[in-house]
Amino acid sequence: MGDAGFEAATFNAQHFDGVIGAIEGIASAVQLALSKACPQKASVELGLELGVEAGQLTALLVKGGAKANLKITLHWEDRTAK
Repeated sequence: MGDAGFEAATFNAQHFDGVIGAIEGIASAVQLALSKACPQKASVELGLELGVEAGQLTALLVKGGAKANLKITLHWEDRTAK
């Protein structure tokens, strides 16, 4: 059994900057939306597909056509119910 379809890659923290930028942008947008909605509780899950392009680790979401998911759960309690 070989490693067909797999390619060795080295990791350089500087190449991760694009991924961090994508996550920060998404987090800022979600935070702004949550501040407007004012839920009592919120849960956010983010999944990104990563790829290597020209030796750069990239959040494919930034390049378009990406596989990504965002799950947001908001909770409000009915304070008038007894």
